Amino acid sequence: TPFIDVAAGVTLNIGIAPGSSGSAADTLVNIPVVLTAGETYVAIANGVLDPTGFAANPDGRSTAFQLLVNPAGQEASGVSNEVALSVVHGATDAPTVDVQARGVATLVDDAAYTDITPYFSVPASSYILDITDATGNTVVASFGVDLSGLGGGAATVLASGFLTPGNNQNGEAFGLIAVLPDGTVLPLDPVLSIATPLPGVVSDFALEQNYPNPFNPSTTIEYAIPRNERVTVTIYNIAGQVVARLLDRQQNAGRYQLTFDASNLSSGLYFYQIRAGQYQATKRMTLLK
Repeated sequence: TPFIDVAAGVTLNIGIAPGSSGSAADTLVNIPVVLTAGETYVAIANGVLDPTGFAANPDGRSTAFQLLVNPAGQEASGVSNEVALSVVHGATDAPTVDVQARGVATLVDDAAYTDITPYFSVPASSYILDITDATGNTVVASFGVDLSGLGGGAATVLASGFLTPGNNQNGEAFGLIAVLPDGTVLPLDPVLSIATPLPGVVSDFALEQNYPNPFNPSTTIEYAIPRNERVTVTIYNIAGQVVARLLDRQQNAGRYQLTFDASNLSSGLYFYQIRAGQYQATKRMTLLK
């Protein structure tokens, strides 16, 4: 949601309810807060309602549902060709991590679950962000981000979801989103699944068989959409658990290809599924190591 003005110096009750909520009676958690006049707050609802049903945090931090608050929120960077970023570690089963702009610099050092970094500014450009373990030597995940159109602005970058969805009730896979001051949410694409446009005119939806198949460790998936749609491409194991979410973004009509790297998966049968508007299709593929 965008920044809004609220009363300062009085107790405000912030209620967290399901997206389908119709009234305050549906509130799951109620959190009283008193805000200071003149401050800008960024609040993130985070955690799980029943920690016993999910994997524990590797650093021993509580994963119980809570409201994370940054009392020093920014709506602008103050420099026309720079973007101010604050990073929030909100992935319950993820360890302490670093965030590195590949080939540029380490942006965040040793962020543990629930940590919120102070704002830092970077040039408004495109980056590959590598999420690494605390040593900086092992890459946990990588994402592409294009900040070229956000010069002068600010964003909160939230790490959310689960590194291992299968150990967390098949919840959302680990990912990064950037939230702008006006409430716009920008999902960041994993770098191994940035969709590459292909030539040709498209008249129908299509999901092609991956190639090579069987494969080890990577394979290519091609698909086509005849009109602009929000497209998701998800990988499932034979038990129906999400093991990777390759894509979740709005795309123009066209033909695209993705590369899926299964280096961290074991041999077996997997399914890949595309959803684009009302269109849905699923195909099988085999990983042989």
